[in-house]
Amino acid sequence: MSASPPLPSISDVHTLTFAHRISLVIIYTFIALTTAGLIYGYSQLKLVLLSEGLYADTPNQLSRLDQIFTFASVGSNLVGFPAGLIFQKWGPRVTSTIGK
Repeated sequence: MSASPPLPSISDVHTLTFAHRISLVIIYTFIALTTAGLIYGYSQLKLVLLSEGLYADTPNQLSRLDQIFTFASVGSNLVGFPAGLIFQKWGPRVTSTIGK
């Protein structure tokens, strides 16, 4: 049984083929689009929650909904920096595993 060649690390980016780079961009764009929907679609979600009667149209309830959105936005932005560092140091496989 022949051993397969080792996968290139992120530090060997100059050795990646163009097709490999494009596939990484496509995969991570898909991941970003499918996992960030609730944060960026919040304004529409808020309208649905209010129209379904899950939250009353009172200032206290609306401020709590806005607080949820604020925490989600800040959390999403704060996680981006450490995720980038992990991606840079250990590559996409480790970053994806941690993210799941």
